[in-house]
Amino acid sequence: MSSQERATLLIATTNPAKQARLRELVEGLPAAVRTPDELGLRLDVAEDGGTHQENALLKAVGWSRHARCFALVSDGGLLLPGLGARWDSLRTQRFAGPDADDRGRAAALLALTSGLEGEARRASWVEAVALAVNGTPLAAWELRGGDGVIATSLGAAAIERGFWVASLWSFPSLGKTYREASRSELARVGEPWSRFKALVRAGLFRYVS
Repeated sequence: MSSQERATLLIATTNPAKQARLRELVEGLPAAVRTPDELGLRLDVAEDGGTHQENALLKAVGWSRHARCFALVSDGGLLLPGLGARWDSLRTQRFAGPDADDRGRAAALLALTSGLEGEARRASWVEAVALAVNGTPLAAWELRGGDGVIATSLGAAAIERGFWVASLWSFPSLGKTYREASRSELARVGEPWSRFKALVRAGLFRYVS
């Protein structure tokens, strides 16, 4: 099948870290994979769902309708039970305010968790991935895992653009942050993205072929 005959699959995010992870999920699919920049598209979708899966579906539906093709989207957040009502995983990217950059978000989280000790610093991640076409939702998946802790300081490693949590989310069993850990090590601690490939790909091949 020629590239002209292939379905277009939009990786519907401008976040570079999410683009990289979603591209891994679609590797080998019989589709023409594109990003919003490649198609000259811009869209803001209200993320007012009550769960990450609902937000992922909202974005997938909105982007697929806007682009008139398949759209694959993710939505995730940090789970911090020790902060109680002071933390909402749905606002992980926005909790520090609309003008904060990644380093500012990291500093704000360090300040917010400064009074926590031991088990109260436990942290994990929830991630949802959704697929839609031409405004119609097709499938959604959600995983949780990667039990670790929030570090007490920001390490020397550069913050991953688009996934600032990676430099603070630490795994005592590995002695490393998410940023420092290998793919195989992340799989050992049950990090969601390391488990998505087998789960999501079967569904993607069903629809995008």
